[in-house]
Amino acid sequence: MQGSISTLASAVRESGAVDPVAKLRKEAIHAVSVRDDGLSALDKLTIIEIFRMDYASVQTYLALLEHDEIRKQWLIKQLQG
Repeated sequence: MQGSISTLASAVRESGAVDPVAKLRKEAIHAVSVRDDGLSALDKLTIIEIFRMDYASVQTYLALLEHDEIRKQWLIKQLQG
């Protein structure tokens, strides 16, 4: 029985590791958490909540990582939204 539970737990962990949507969402959340885009902690939490609900926002944010000024303006627009 214990072996079955361990196998199931391992399978669940591995499925999360290979889920491309979860992986990109995690990358976006990490990036918005550590970047200094002039956002308050509350603003960052709001953006993280947007990422949780809207995968297109995750993709857009990640695409803008190398475009600082555009990304910052996009974040402001999302917060005003």
